[in-house]
Amino acid sequence: MSTLSLELRSLFIHVPKCAGTSMERGPKWNEGAGHDTLFDFQDKVNLDSVIKWAFVRNPWTRLESFYVDSPEARELAGGFERFVDFLHECRDSLDPDDFSWTDVRGDGILDRIHIYSQFSMLSIGGEMKLDFVGHFESLERDWKSVCDLLGVEHSPLPHHRKRAAGSQVDWTPGMRKKVMEIYPRDFWS
Repeated sequence: MSTLSLELRSLFIHVPKCAGTSMERGPKWNEGAGHDTLFDFQDKVNLDSVIKWAFVRNPWTRLESFYVDSPEARELAGGFERFVDFLHECRDSLDPDDFSWTDVRGDGILDRIHIYSQFSMLSIGGEMKLDFVGHFESLERDWKSVCDLLGVEHSPLPHHRKRAAGSQVDWTPGMRKKVMEIYPRDFWS
């Protein structure tokens, strides 16, 4: 859940499926509610007056995590490859900078912020506006960097949703390519 702390001059944008729940259930200073985008905060606070930060994740594992945790996605598609195909078919009707995405088929799944582009959640007008972007894949190291940046004591994060290591679906090269076409701006270093 995205969190604004005026005391710490901190704005955390919680990108779904990127360990944000663990960050919010850890330190008391980062408790929040809702998956607000950076765009949502531009009229609530002077963005230049706060440290804006977020965590992102490899788009392949992020989408897989959503699918594994989402009964409605599994019911809709009847298999992960079919789910990727569904999103790929809808990609041209979805503007990643428009947060009024609607499901062109009436299934409701495209209304979920969990499948929004990470880049779109962290940018305004197509420009990235964050001071720090941590990575799920280097969570503890980057979490320590956030604590240092904010001048707060570092404490290890609780592990909220534990899963078996490794992929839970069989990725094909075609599926990976389709995800890259759905989320082209989410593949950054």
